Amino acid sequence: MSCLKVMLTCAIAFSLVCPTTVEAQKRRKTEVVKGKRYKLHKAHGPYMILVTTLRNVDPGLRAKGMSAEDAADQIVYELRRKGIPAYVYHQKEQLSEEGRFIQRQEGLAIMAGNFPTAEHRVAQAVLKIIQEKFRPQFLKQPETGAIIVDQLASMPFKRAFIVANPLRNSAELEKDEVDPELVQMNANNGKISLLKNPGRYTLKVATFRGNQIVQVAAKKSSKKGFGIFGQADESATSAWELATALRRATKYGYDKNYEAWVLHDTRKSYVTIGSFNSPDDPRIRQLIQEFKAKVKPNPRTGEAKMTPELFSIPKNPVKKPLPDKLWFFDESPRAVAVPGRSANGKSSGLGVTQR
Repeated sequence: MSCLKVMLTCAIAFSLVCPTTVEAQKRRKTEVVKGKRYKLHKAHGPYMILVTTLRNVDPGLRAKGMSAEDAADQIVYELRRKGIPAYVYHQKEQLSEEGRFIQRQEGLAIMAGNFPTAEHRVAQAVLKIIQEKFRPQFLKQPETGAIIVDQLASMPFKRAFIVANPLRNSAELEKDEVDPELVQMNANNGKISLLKNPGRYTLKVATFRGNQIVQVAAKKSSKKGFGIFGQADESATSAWELATALRRATKYGYDKNYEAWVLHDTRKSYVTIGSFNSPDDPRIRQLIQEFKAKVKPNPRTGEAKMTPELFSIPKNPVKKPLPDKLWFFDESPRAVAVPGRSANGKSSGLGVTQR
């Protein structure tokens, strides 16, 4: 057996994304079989933690102890005992573009966890545990032959970081870009869910914050709330109702209907309009002009001030002074990327890339 050298530089440029929600990860029981080789598969991730890389020392320096393969299996085993799914990936030697020097040594990479995004809160929490608290038992035993840089002795995996599954290509990662939790939160939106928008871009026209109540004059909402913020949330319901109303605008006295969509995340709900293949589509500019705030005189004082546009049901009340329902649009509508559709940028809290 060859003496093991634990290479903790972790200088690998992978990228990954995981298809499991927090709840699903808790329900899943991690298999733990000592001596079994858990190989990395394309289905894992899509984002994972690169714990470390291992390689055997040169033949001339061989001594008794664990091989890199043995150590990799042991690290994976101890991670799995802690409930963290872990795998071994055989990375090949990689030369520079000029082919003049070795950019990456051949070795074994230890990959851990299955996370939907690199920024996922569970991914960050597990990363911190591995960096600061994980120390396999065999590293404390000199006879194993493990070599660790002195300054990393107390935290041997301090340099671990989050990457994408190296077995997945960029197109597959883009396809998996939408956080499964976001999908779950929008499951009740039906055909007007922004996640079903066929375009790459859309125009965000209205934003509703948690527990924000839409201005209503005569009628209460017929919906009880979507409950996506931990309780029946009026803001989520209001966003859904505005999107639905915009699609039926002619019914309420407007000149045309709008292709409206709705999206909820953990903090806010959004209403968007349109589906476009480019953020520079001239139709977006026309819609921005239509929905953006404008300088208008105050009906009471006559003072000119910036006033957001609004949508009411009906557009022009006849028998009463106030409409049944009333929503205000954002002062500055902006083009955003539809989750999972755009190849540019990373998902924001909205689940889209803002320009």
